[in-house]
Amino acid sequence: MSTQKLGVERIHVPEAPEIGGLIFRGFRGESDYPKMLAVIEGSKDADKVERAETLDDLVNNYTYLTNCDPYKDMLFAEVNGEVIAYSRVTWWKEDSGDWIYLHFGFLLPEWRRKGIGRAMLRYNQNRLCEIAAEHKNGVPRYFESFASDTQAASIDLLLSEGFEAVRHGFEMVRPLSEPIADKQLPDGLEVRPVTPEQYRAVWMLSRRLSKITGDTHLPKRKIMNVG
Repeated sequence: MSTQKLGVERIHVPEAPEIGGLIFRGFRGESDYPKMLAVIEGSKDADKVERAETLDDLVNNYTYLTNCDPYKDMLFAEVNGEVIAYSRVTWWKEDSGDWIYLHFGFLLPEWRRKGIGRAMLRYNQNRLCEIAAEHKNGVPRYFESFASDTQAASIDLLLSEGFEAVRHGFEMVRPLSEPIADKQLPDGLEVRPVTPEQYRAVWMLSRRLSKITGDTHLPKRKIMNVG
């Protein structure tokens, strides 16, 4: 299950389709952020997903990654020098003791259903198996990904690779044309700014609540087998 790297950043993806000009490579650092943002922006209309990422958002996110080294855990697809897709993997241990190995990516709509996404998914799973081999065995381990119900290509790909939905979330909207009532907070409840020393507590609470209420995506899992 080992991945094969050629040179400094060219990456061999064993099951890649034969498309003229298509290559895969690793992360190049800050110069890749605008290209990543372009792929995100180029995907959102076809996916019917509201996104408002900015370049600063990407930089901040990738500056503070945990359980992920973008130079080892990212994959970029280019055609004739233009980035058309990228993916990333990460992992964590659930409170239940289960190990979760997440992979996700973005692929421009005009390049979908050509085998690129499937090749990247399988490459990512091989990379996650390498990571999992270093973790404690004997407890359940799962691949995980996610998709909105409007991302038909992503859902078809994940289901065809043996994933199944394990949690559903919903987005709700309210017309702004209707008046918004001025409701008073119950006695004893106050709203105030969060201080830096409270950031982790808020983050931990948000993680706990997400397990109870779900989120805006459809997480999909399949059992991981590590040789």
